[in-house]
Amino acid sequence: MEAIIYTKNTGSAEQYAKILAQETGLPAYSMKEAQKKIRPGVDVICLGWIMAGTIKGYSAAVRHYQV
Repeated sequence: MEAIIYTKNTGSAEQYAKILAQETGLPAYSMKEAQKKIRPGVDVICLGWIMAGTIKGYSAAVRHYQV
């Protein structure tokens, strides 16, 4: 794993990402930041908010990274 990426709506996923980053030593980035800072194809942990049974941002993360 090289990073934690997240999408946010109310901020909960961002909070969890920051806690996980502290515990693992991995950097945490929003999806927008990640696209600028992380090269495609690397292993990442993806966090996001749930709507209608899907994790928002997951499909975009899968297109760019190994989730």
